[in-house]
Amino acid sequence: MRRAHTGGTVRSLSEGGYLARKEPIILLGDTGTGKRTWRLGWGSRLAARGSGRAFTTAAEMVTELMEAQGHSELTRVRNR
Repeated sequence: MRRAHTGGTVRSLSEGGYLARKEPIILLGDTGTGKRTWRLGWGSRLAARGSGRAFTTAAEMVTELMEAQGHSELTRVRNR
């Protein structure tokens, strides 16, 4: 996973190469730093381009994985 904190990273993400490579994008930061705003804006842009990508929080992901494990569906959910 690549870590960067520059405007160049945002510019690079806007090119969408990570979509073709199926790389996840993880936004980290304290409360109030704009993660949700970025996600909503980026989600709208991806939807306009016809991309059916999903956004989730770490808490939602952990809950989904725990529920999948309880239903013997962990491999399917993890692969998605």
